[in-house]
Amino acid sequence: MVLENWGPCQMISELHAFLRTVSILRIFIKNFTHHTHHLIKLTYKDTVFEFGPEQCTSQLNIITTLCYAQPLVPINYNSDDLVILVVNTSYIAIGFFLCQADPANYWKRCYNQFSSIMLNDWESHFSQPKLEFYGLYHVLGALRLYVISIQNLVVKVDACYIKGMLQNPNIQPTTSLN
Repeated sequence: MVLENWGPCQMISELHAFLRTVSILRIFIKNFTHHTHHLIKLTYKDTVFEFGPEQCTSQLNIITTLCYAQPLVPINYNSDDLVILVVNTSYIAIGFFLCQADPANYWKRCYNQFSSIMLNDWESHFSQPKLEFYGLYHVLGALRLYVISIQNLVVKVDACYIKGMLQNPNIQPTTSLN
């Protein structure tokens, strides 16, 4: 079946087939977990299967994104150009991408990988500073083979919570943040 012709899922088995198909291509989709969140909620145990407008929109967004995806470029480990790892953590998922600055144009990015990690119910209740550290920890673990020998790696995270902790020394971080 051609991905563009995949219509709204009528049964849970069709939804599983769709999710398995697009999850193979998840490295091409930025914020994959956010796009599939409404679809994945239908696969939970004791959830009534109702493929509504939110699910149709999610499915269409994924298909459109895949049809117009930019090609991924391997990292040039011999280059002096910056390699950038961007991590964004929310209460739903950890989204991240790895890219390298284009040698011809510094402001252009050559993307190597998009990915995301879904958080479970227990993890989604972490405080925001803990979520940021937790997300960075998991991403560095997932990409350790990609970033292990990079000399010019730049890691970008939402550091406003960390900055707030540093500016207010009377706010003590928890044991897990230490």
